[in-house]
Amino acid sequence: VRIAWFGDSMIEGDLITSTVRNIMQKEFGGSGVGFVSLISPVAAYRKTIELASSSDWKTYTVLKPQRGLFPGISGQVFVPRSDSTLTMGSWVSFKSPSDQTKSSLQAIKLYYGKSVNGSINYSFDGKQSRDSLKGNSLVNEQALSLKPGSHLLKAEFKGDSLTVFGISEESETGILIDNLSLRGNSGTPMQFIPEKVLKGFNKYLKYDLIVLQYGTNVVAGTDTNMVWYEHGMIKVINRLKKNFPQADILLISVGDKSCKTDMQFVTQPNVPMLVERQRRLARHTGIAFWNLYQAMGGANSMVKWVESAKPMANKDYTHLNSRGAAKIGKIISNNLLNEYNLYKKNRP
Repeated sequence: VRIAWFGDSMIEGDLITSTVRNIMQKEFGGSGVGFVSLISPVAAYRKTIELASSSDWKTYTVLKPQRGLFPGISGQVFVPRSDSTLTMGSWVSFKSPSDQTKSSLQAIKLYYGKSVNGSINYSFDGKQSRDSLKGNSLVNEQALSLKPGSHLLKAEFKGDSLTVFGISEESETGILIDNLSLRGNSGTPMQFIPEKVLKGFNKYLKYDLIVLQYGTNVVAGTDTNMVWYEHGMIKVINRLKKNFPQADILLISVGDKSCKTDMQFVTQPNVPMLVERQRRLARHTGIAFWNLYQAMGGANSMVKWVESAKPMANKDYTHLNSRGAAKIGKIISNNLLNEYNLYKKNRP
C-alpha cells in the first residue's frame, strides 16, 4: 500500500508522516522512507534520512512555474549544473539515519524527466557505478544497483537537458508513505503539475491513498473569503482523481493557529472559517475529511500546545514541534486503524 502525503511546512522534515509511517509499517510491514525530493531546505532537521547536496543545483517549483520545466510529484524539479567542461557534476547524498545502527538503505529508485545525454555516477558505501539517463517520457524511473547492507548513497549528475525529481527508498511489500511537502504552498498551485506528469508518476508509484494537508498559508493573512482557495482545491482534487483513478483521497484540515489580540494569543479568526470551507469542499468532491483543528482541541488549543510544561508547538504559534507532530501522527494513525478494525469486523 502506497500513500502520497501532500502538505506545506506543517509536514516539512517528515513531521507527522514519519510517526504515521512507523506505526503503519510496524502494523503491516514495509520499510524505507519512500519518495524523497532531491534537495530539501530543511535537510539538516530531517531525522528519517540524512540529506546533503552541492550548492549548484537550480530548483523550480509550482509556486513559480518556469516555462519548459515540468515540476514533479512533489511540485518541484531540480536541474544540475550543465557546464560540460567541469570534471564534477552536481551531487547529492542520501544516508540512513546514523542513530539507527541496524538501519540500511532499501531498494533505491531514481525519478527524472526527459533526457538525451544525462548520466549518473553513484556509489553505495564507496562502491562505484555509472548509468546513462536516457528517457523519452516526462517521467522516467531508474533502479540503482544497491549492495545489501549499504548506508550511504552519493550520486553525481550530468546532462545538458537533465531534470531530476527525486529518489525513492522502499521495500517491495508493506506500507510506504511519501512525504511530499512544499513550504509556502496553499495547495492550489498543485494544479500546475501537468497531467502527463501525474500520469507518469502514477505509472510507477500507483498510490492507494492521497492525503492533502494544507491551510497554514491560506490563513496567513486576514482573508475570510477564501473562495479562491475552495475553487483551486476543487480543481486540484479533480485532477488527482482523474490521474490517480485507483486512489482514495483524504483531506486533513488546517490546525489551530494563533494571532495576538489585546496582548494575548487567541485563535486567528479565519481558522475555523477555513476548516468549515475544507469540510465543504471535501463533501462537494466526495473525498474523506479529518479535522485536525478539532483533534488539537479546537479554539485556543495552539496556545496550550505552545505554553504547556512540555511544549508541543513552536513560539510562532503556528507550527508543531517534533513532540506535537508525533502526537498528531499517533492520533491520525489510531483513527485510521480504528476504522480499519471496524471494516474488518463488519465484513461479511
